[in-house]
Amino acid sequence: MLKYEIKKYILKPSVILCLILFLLLNIGKYFELFYHFDGGRAIVSGYTALSEGESKLYEKYGGLITDEKIEMLKAELKTAEAKLKEYGIIEEPMEGFYTGYPYGDAELFKNTFIPAYEYAIFYFRYSNEISEAARQNAVYYAEFSDYEVRKNTLISSLYKNRRVDYCVKGNGWSAFFDYKFSSLLVIFLLIFILSPLFSSERAGGFDRLIISSGKRKAAIRSKLILALLLSFFLTIIFFFEDMLIIDAFSGLDCFNAPIYAVSEFQNCPFDITLFESCVVSAVSRFIVMLCFTSIICFLSTFGKNTAVSGLLSFSVGALFVLLSEVLPQSLDIAGLVYTSDVFRE
Repeated sequence: MLKYEIKKYILKPSVILCLILFLLLNIGKYFELFYHFDGGRAIVSGYTALSEGESKLYEKYGGLITDEKIEMLKAELKTAEAKLKEYGIIEEPMEGFYTGYPYGDAELFKNTFIPAYEYAIFYFRYSNEISEAARQNAVYYAEFSDYEVRKNTLISSLYKNRRVDYCVKGNGWSAFFDYKFSSLLVIFLLIFILSPLFSSERAGGFDRLIISSGKRKAAIRSKLILALLLSFFLTIIFFFEDMLIIDAFSGLDCFNAPIYAVSEFQNCPFDITLFESCVVSAVSRFIVMLCFTSIICFLSTFGKNTAVSGLLSFSVGALFVLLSEVLPQSLDIAGLVYTSDVFRE
């Protein structure tokens, strides 16, 4: 019966066309964000010197930090500063510069790569300061509060001896964990496909036929399995599309680096790699979509009209989105679709 349900609700031209359109819309939406907020406007306008220079330097100095890279970076910074004094501000690009300009190279070294290396090198000191402060708090509260002792002991153990050995291009990762438009598209697809799951049977009178045939349980089971598989595959399809488009526009690298190698997530309580963070993000999205799928299936059992079940599902989806803007993080299950807050705090 599962094959029949798949043919009836998924393998339809309207569903396939809608999926393709939403995948294209997702690309367009991220390009819009990249254009307005991540330097895309300058690239589209032809001002690519800085972005191209940054890409070249990340190829050379990004990834695992070594003593050799540190010495090379120091030497190149001195050279860039010397050439800036020699040539000053020039109007036409010159050979021998990453950006084509002495000022651009000096700015990239001083404002991008030196701070990134300093963050990685000194993170060990920073995390141990947090760990030591929490340990001292645990000692102080020993006579007053068992809760504070347990909390600070946990913090101390979480942050002790953390190291960052990678120079990571963080803007892509920040965008990836913050991006939630694709999850909104998945919600719309789930409503479009699943809202008639039960109501269409009642609208056509097929529910009585199923009951009289003695296959009611099998039919319900196949519909619920269909809903589960659909929510899983839609989540995975859009999740990997997010990774591909964000990697193409903003860059995703250093999957083996700890998540706190990205400075925005320096206080992340989880000692996991960026690859493991992706897994956590995917599972979180799937949990949200599974919850919403359950609600759609429940609402679909109420009416004999597919339009009514669709309207009810859409209303609940809109309520999900609105509540995610006002509810505190601890109560907002929809907030799991973007894990940046979880990783950041």
